[in-house]
Amino acid sequence: MIERNDLHGSTGVVVDAKKIEDLLFQHCTETINKFAKTDENKGVYVFSLYTDVTHGSFIIHINTEEALEKTANRYYENYKKKLIETNDSFYDRSFEQTKISLRFSEGDFDFSFEDLPDQLNDIMSLYYCINLKELNYSPEQDTIIPKSLMDHQLYFIGVFPEEKVNDEEFLKIVQRQKSKSVKEQLEFWLLQIKSNKWRTDNNVISKYCKTDYHAYECLVNIGSGLLPYIIEKLNEIDLSEAERYICEELINDIKS
Repeated sequence: MIERNDLHGSTGVVVDAKKIEDLLFQHCTETINKFAKTDENKGVYVFSLYTDVTHGSFIIHINTEEALEKTANRYYENYKKKLIETNDSFYDRSFEQTKISLRFSEGDFDFSFEDLPDQLNDIMSLYYCINLKELNYSPEQDTIIPKSLMDHQLYFIGVFPEEKVNDEEFLKIVQRQKSKSVKEQLEFWLLQIKSNKWRTDNNVISKYCKTDYHAYECLVNIGSGLLPYIIEKLNEIDLSEAERYICEELINDIKS
């Protein structure tokens, strides 16, 4: 492997972000089509693509409502046993709370696809070696990789170009909320989490391709000043079980 400042006199296959994006899109499309033909293709609610920019890998995660129900039930039964054994409040959760916590937990999804097609795998193996400076991999043909691709941020944006715009727009909303009162921030982010299940552009989480955790993190970052308003919220009679669970988790995370 040779690092050069220009490509004058160089020959070989050029692998840029567009090349990876095209191969990844093809891989995702083929995976979806294969899954669609299986008996498990019922009640799919999430498709997730995990990107490891350090090691150069992609993992596709898919989950269904039926699989989530089974996983949540397994955890819930275990939590009940643990609560009796330890009396630890951590395990004191309803089935619905357990289900909410697992809904987007990729590690607990039933369907994960780690294997990459040969061409994409060869490129990512080379990326891995360059990024971690492990020069024990030799591609079958001379390969030219732009140095900009090895920048983690540029690499990520290259594969998901719309993500940069989404990040910038979401950050603007976060900054605007910070200028408001603590109580207003709590109400805003709780509403966004609550309404995110409808996945409409009226919800800033779904509009900018974020997750409930991004909104939750905004609340945690407020710190101890949020606690009085959370306690006030918990005293509301019409508070939903999901909102109550979020508020209780916020208290634990802020105090920890």
